[in-house]
Amino acid sequence: MRVKTDGGLKKEEFKPIVENIKEFTQQKTQGSFESVGTVDILTKALGNA
Repeated sequence: MRVKTDGGLKKEEFKPIVENIKEFTQQKTQGSFESVGTVDILTKALGNA
Protein backbone atom coordinates (compact mmCIF):
# COMPACT_ATOMS: atom_id res chain seq x y z
CA MET A 1 0.00 0.00 0.00
CA ARG A 2 1.27 3.48 -0.85
CA VAL A 3 -0.52 5.28 1.98
CA LYS A 4 0.52 5.38 5.63
CA THR A 5 -2.01 4.61 8.36
CA ASP A 6 -2.33 8.36 9.01
CA GLY A 7 -3.37 8.92 5.36
CA GLY A 8 -0.04 10.40 4.23
CA LEU A 9 1.91 9.13 1.27
CA LYS A 10 4.85 6.80 1.84
CA LYS A 11 6.83 8.47 -0.94
CA GLU A 12 6.62 12.17 -1.71
CA GLU A 13 7.32 11.42 -5.38
CA PHE A 14 3.71 10.21 -5.69
CA LYS A 15 2.26 13.54 -4.52
CA PRO A 16 2.12 15.19 -8.00
CA ILE A 17 0.38 12.13 -9.45
CA VAL A 18 -2.19 12.09 -6.66
CA GLU A 19 -2.82 15.81 -7.13
CA ASN A 20 -3.24 15.30 -10.90
CA ILE A 21 -5.74 12.49 -10.30
CA LYS A 22 -7.72 14.72 -7.95
CA GLU A 23 -7.69 17.59 -10.48
CA PHE A 24 -8.76 15.45 -13.44
CA THR A 25 -11.46 13.76 -11.34
CA GLN A 26 -12.83 17.18 -10.43
CA GLN A 27 -12.72 18.26 -14.08
CA LYS A 28 -14.59 15.10 -15.12
CA THR A 29 -17.25 15.78 -12.46
CA GLN A 30 -17.65 19.33 -13.79
CA GLY A 31 -17.82 18.07 -17.37
CA SER A 32 -14.62 19.75 -18.57
CA PHE A 33 -12.68 16.48 -18.95
CA GLU A 34 -13.82 13.64 -21.16
CA SER A 35 -12.11 10.27 -21.45
CA VAL A 36 -11.54 9.34 -25.08
CA GLY A 37 -10.22 5.90 -25.97
CA THR A 38 -7.09 5.21 -23.95
CA VAL A 39 -6.84 8.82 -22.74
CA ASP A 40 -8.36 8.56 -19.28
CA ILE A 41 -7.72 10.14 -15.88
CA LEU A 42 -4.89 7.78 -14.95
CA THR A 43 -3.14 8.14 -18.32
CA LYS A 44 -3.28 11.94 -18.06
CA ALA A 45 -2.20 11.96 -14.39
CA LEU A 46 0.83 9.81 -15.15
CA GLY A 47 1.67 11.91 -18.21
CA ASN A 48 1.59 8.93 -20.56
CA ALA A 49 0.86 9.24 -24.24
